[in-house]
Amino acid sequence: MSGPSSSDASSGTLKDKTGMCSSVFKENITEKRIADFCAAIGLPVSKEAPPTFMTVFRGGEFELLQKLGLQLSKALHADQHYEYYGPICVGDSIQFETQVSQVLEKTSPKQNMQFLTLETRLQQIGPHEVKLIGKAVATLVFREVLEPK
Repeated sequence: MSGPSSSDASSGTLKDKTGMCSSVFKENITEKRIADFCAAIGLPVSKEAPPTFMTVFRGGEFELLQKLGLQLSKALHADQHYEYYGPICVGDSIQFETQVSQVLEKTSPKQNMQFLTLETRLQQIGPHEVKLIGKAVATLVFREVLEPK
């Protein structure tokens, strides 16, 4: 089984991609969007999104993985956490962008592993201001099994 096999990942330059950003995505939060999410996780419907709703803003992560030539099917999801600065409610306009915030590399005689941390910042777009309302941080592990010498 091989791990990251793109030229970016296998040539050791993934660490050089720290700071790379996705496109800026925008979404208007509808009652249906929150209701569907609540139904999926077994919560009653509310005008305010539940805390884990930030999980739906993954477009930037997927875009960056594609740009880096990394296959999601080869990733181990190592960590996910959220920071909340304000609620997400029906009627909000949200914009978000994801950044490669850290890449750690670990090697052993049998495998190389790359820990890729992606940080998504969510902002509420108001009529007169843009306000940071949360941050979602995901760490993915990609491994490359080395052939015995």
